[in-house]
Amino acid sequence: MKRIFYIALFALLGVLVVTLLHAVIEIPFLAWMSNELALGQTNWLIEHWWTIHVLGGKLLWFGGAVGGYIAGRKFWRILYVEKRYGTPRW
Repeated sequence: MKRIFYIALFALLGVLVVTLLHAVIEIPFLAWMSNELALGQTNWLIEHWWTIHVLGGKLLWFGGAVGGYIAGRKFWRILYVEKRYGTPRW
């Protein structure tokens, strides 16, 4: 039970990290896009932004969850199986 909880929390951490990454990427892009739209200019990227946003967000979340799961399994092995860094005190 402890192992499942540990790995699930790592997967959640991965999702939270990619959510922050998503914001870091998207906020400057939206500022640029609003400036372009204020000037009356559009391009392919602006016209298809919603599709790019939805697909990119889902891919980032999935990648974060998978990356967190993989990291959780790896660090579980390092901490609890190999006991490389001593036994954690719970």
